[in-house]
Amino acid sequence: MKSLFKGISKSTAFAAILVAIISCADKTTEEKNDTYIDIAGALGKGRVIPLSEIAEDVTVIPLETRDSILIADLPIVGSFVSYENGHIYLMDKTQTIWIFDKKGKFVNKFNRKGRGPGEFILASGIEVEPETGDIVVFVSDGKFYEYSKDGSFIRKTNSPKDDGFSTRISRYGYKVNGNLYFVSSEAMPVGDPKEKNEKYSVCAVTFDSLSNLKAKIFFPQKASDTIPVASQSAQQVSVVKGTIISAVTPNASCFRYRDNIRIRYEFDNIITTFNETAGHDTAYIINFGEFAPTRDYFSNPHVYDVTSEVISVNNIMESDNYLFFSLNLRGLAHNPSKITETLPDGTKKTRKTTGSYALFNKKSGVFTLMDRPAGGNKKGFPDDISGGTVFWPKYISSEDNLVSYFSALDFIEYAENNIVPEKIKKIAAKLDENDNPVIVLVKLKN
Repeated sequence: MKSLFKGISKSTAFAAILVAIISCADKTTEEKNDTYIDIAGALGKGRVIPLSEIAEDVTVIPLETRDSILIADLPIVGSFVSYENGHIYLMDKTQTIWIFDKKGKFVNKFNRKGRGPGEFILASGIEVEPETGDIVVFVSDGKFYEYSKDGSFIRKTNSPKDDGFSTRISRYGYKVNGNLYFVSSEAMPVGDPKEKNEKYSVCAVTFDSLSNLKAKIFFPQKASDTIPVASQSAQQVSVVKGTIISAVTPNASCFRYRDNIRIRYEFDNIITTFNETAGHDTAYIINFGEFAPTRDYFSNPHVYDVTSEVISVNNIMESDNYLFFSLNLRGLAHNPSKITETLPDGTKKTRKTTGSYALFNKKSGVFTLMDRPAGGNKKGFPDDISGGTVFWPKYISSEDNLVSYFSALDFIEYAENNIVPEKIKKIAAKLDENDNPVIVLVKLKN
């Protein structure tokens, strides 16, 4: 892998880059083109988008199941599924790492949870190096554990012990290349937290395999002031093929696209690219209209008010031709769903959910809010290619494949309650509700 940090080792350089990125948010444009994401203009105009509109092929892969091969529940939060190097990788809640080939045949499993040599206490996430298939496990105390596909322990790398790194390690860390690692953290404010212009400490560090500190990255003040300390949290950082994101601030989120890292500050409308030459460019401009998220809104108790007219972006994933958005439209949602929950006392409570998915076509510049298929509660693309259940990606591979998974029970119930092709019926008929998950790989159109 190439290193984004080549030739950049001083913390001041990182700080300058981050400040420059933030300054891009002051630029505005009225030009609507393939970089202009018009969320405000799409309100009230959603439609159902079939999977065939963006994809050309769907592969449904039931993972092999035997008594000795039973995957436990998968974590809801975090990065614990991957498809790289022709293999499917998962880590379940027992911290067991599972590897299957692209046909679903079991390859290997291993569990290194423990306190002995080559063992870790609790993983915060895994990543797979596309070229080798090696697995990197990050633990929230700043340690990296690396294993080959056969489960052999390769090395452990600790984050540096440095007086200037006066922060709490977060649950995100990544190996950049063979001798460079990256760990993010939650910042601890310096000075009186009641003041609006307090300065923040280190938000991330890079170091080598001998734990030698290479660089410190500081929280930029502009992105962190006026926010109550209690509401601050570190955001995810990502690395793919040697590309690394370093903008981990209380008000920033990021996502990766091949060798590009996109950075979006929560209260700005500019998405920038932090590229491999340490440059930065405006990649996308979001139009929130009069419904933009504000610092004041997210610092008061009304943040959970589903009737308020505020749009927030929860997550973005990017492929060659599309951006996949997860949004909360709150009172602006024209296609909300209702979920009925059973409380501990046995009574039922119905609540409205205003989360929405959306698709941005990078070629046409069209942003589309996605209605739920057939008026149901499931969000995503109805699979009109294979006839399977509603699809939404959980991972985008380095080869631009969308990846998701479904429990065997969900797959069986979908086949029983819907009109599906014979192939889906046959897959479901061979499943037991306690079988391993069903993986779905989607090949996108060029």
